[in-house]
Amino acid sequence: MSRRGVLATVPLALAASCARQGLTADPGAQPGKAPTSPGATSSTTALPRSPSPSPSPTPSPTPTKPLPYKVSGLLPATDVPDGRQPWRDRSAKKVDRFTRDRYGVRMFEWKGKLYNHPVAQIQYGLQNLSAYRATGDVFFLNRARLQAERVISKHVVLRGAFYYPYPYNFSHGQHSGLNFRAPWYSGMAQGESLSLFSQLARLDAVPAADRQEYRQVAERTFPSLRLFDEVNPWVVNIDKGYYWIQEYPALAPGAPDYTYNGFIFAILGLWDYHLLTGDPAAAQLFDASCTTIDKYFTNFRNPGGPAYYCRTHRIPTPSYHSIHVVLLYALHFLSGDERFKTYAELLKSDA
Repeated sequence: MSRRGVLATVPLALAASCARQGLTADPGAQPGKAPTSPGATSSTTALPRSPSPSPSPTPSPTPTKPLPYKVSGLLPATDVPDGRQPWRDRSAKKVDRFTRDRYGVRMFEWKGKLYNHPVAQIQYGLQNLSAYRATGDVFFLNRARLQAERVISKHVVLRGAFYYPYPYNFSHGQHSGLNFRAPWYSGMAQGESLSLFSQLARLDAVPAADRQEYRQVAERTFPSLRLFDEVNPWVVNIDKGYYWIQEYPALAPGAPDYTYNGFIFAILGLWDYHLLTGDPAAAQLFDASCTTIDKYFTNFRNPGGPAYYCRTHRIPTPSYHSIHVVLLYALHFLSGDERFKTYAELLKSDA
C-alpha cells in the first residue's frame, strides 16, 4: 500500500516545519555522482513529507507468560552521561565525499544507479546530530532532519509496523545464502531508525510538534523488533532460546547471517527508544539482546586475530574489528555491565 493510502489524513506539521526552516536544500552539499548507466536517475525526485501516525500506541506491558527468549537482567542503564550515549563519537563534516542528491540526502550507488539506502541515511542523520551537539551549528541539525524525512517517507506498513525497504536487489559477495530481491528489510535499519527518531524526539532544538511526530514514528517502528519469523517480512528470530536482530534476515541455506555489528547497532536503538519512552518491552528486548551477545562472545571472538563478522560464515574481518571493539564498549556504558568492557579489551588485545 502506498504511503498516501496509509496516511492520507495525517497532519503535515513536521513537513511544514521543515519547509519553514529551509530544509529542502543542503548548502554544503557537493553534487552527487551521476548514474553511470544511460537514462538512470535518482530514485527520488522530491523530498516527500513525513507521516504523523495517529494515535500513538500505549507502551507495551511486560508479558506475564514465559518469555520465548532468554534474559539475564542486563537492563538499560538510565544514568549514562551524554558523551557515552549512542552515536556521540561519530560526527559528520560539512564537506565530505558522500554522494548526495540535490536535497542533501545521502544516496547509494549500486550497479550504475542511485538508490535510497536506509542504514546509510540513518547513520548519516545520526552523525549530523552528533556534529550539531558538538558545534551548535543548525546546518547539521537541518541535514540530520533531511535524512530522517527521507527514511520516513519511504516507509511501508506491514504486519502493523513501519518497515524501511531496500529498493534494489542484493547478493552478498562473500557470504553465501544472502540473496535478496527488492524490497527487502534489515533489522539493522529497523533498530538504527529507533536511534535517529528517538534522538530527534528528545532534542529541544526541534519544535515540540515535530518531536511528537518523531516519537510517533519510533513507536510505530518498534513493533517490528517483536515480530518473529513466522511470516514475512521479519527481521528478528529466536535461535536455541536466544533473541537475534538480523541485519540480513534470509532463510536460504547458509543464512541468516547472525551478523554481530548490525545486531549491536540495532541494540543501541533499543536503548535510545527506551530512554525516550520508558517502555518495559524495549528494556526487555535490550536485556534479551545483550544476553545473546554475552552468550555468543566466544563464538564471535577470534583469539589472536580480527573478530568474525558473523556467526554463520565465521570470516575474520579486519575492517570491522575496531567497530566491534567500540560497540562492545558501548554495551558496557549502556548496560553498566563490566563483562562487555572485558570483551572489548580482549578484542583490543587480539588485533
